[in-house]
Amino acid sequence: MKKIINSVIGLLCLSASLCFARPPECDPGPHGCDNKLLKKALVLKIHPFKLVDKTGKVHLLVEGNGKIEAEGKAVGTISKDGRVVDLDGKLLAVLRETSILEDSTGTPLVSIAADGSMDNGSGVKIRWTRNGTLKQGNSLLDVKLVTAYSSVRRTASTVYFLINNLQGPKIEELPTPRK
Repeated sequence: MKKIINSVIGLLCLSASLCFARPPECDPGPHGCDNKLLKKALVLKIHPFKLVDKTGKVHLLVEGNGKIEAEGKAVGTISKDGRVVDLDGKLLAVLRETSILEDSTGTPLVSIAADGSMDNGSGVKIRWTRNGTLKQGNSLLDVKLVTAYSSVRRTASTVYFLINNLQGPKIEELPTPRK
């Protein structure tokens, strides 16, 4: 009888551990496996576009296959299911169907609506104008979307937000004075 009870307890422990196992396709974070069939939802449209400044200098480029270049250097890819990965294949962020962009740990970063408008909770939305210029509140920013199709604005906002937040401020070293 003791042997049967130990076997049953062992089977219960095994079944419980299998229930909490995560398939490798799951993303980290609180919403990683909330879909039953692990279907990849299409949350982004990937079309080629550029983000340029007022002089026309290209700062960001996304190709039709999702390859992202920043300042002329390849930095990663973005896919139709909202995943942004670096060149090593490491997940950087995921745009969920709920419009929340999460980092690789599942921490919410910003809300990006279907029209590309970004809301970080500050009360001042950042959105695209009809001609493709980025606008924060009432102020126009020095960023213009070339190929200003409304269908790529969400993708452009995702890439723009990540590049600006991952690169952080640029720090230059001051020259040391000569003695």
